[in-house]
Amino acid sequence: MLVRSLQNESGSTAARAEIHQNEDGSFEVHYYSVGTSASPIVESYANHSIHYAESAALNWLEGIKVLNG
Repeated sequence: MLVRSLQNESGSTAARAEIHQNEDGSFEVHYYSVGTSASPIVESYANHSIHYAESAALNWLEGIKVLNG
């Protein structure tokens, strides 16, 4: 279930991170690169709070976090 969607700019070409909550209560973030609607890079944050997932998403949008994949 989508909990929150974050973007660092407006428009369809902006980078976007979506925070999802799974049926078991864990969270994952779907990272969409700038200008693409292709499959996102997904990171799971089991055993972490929604605040942890939000921080990861914001750090990626601000260029602090680098994704492997």
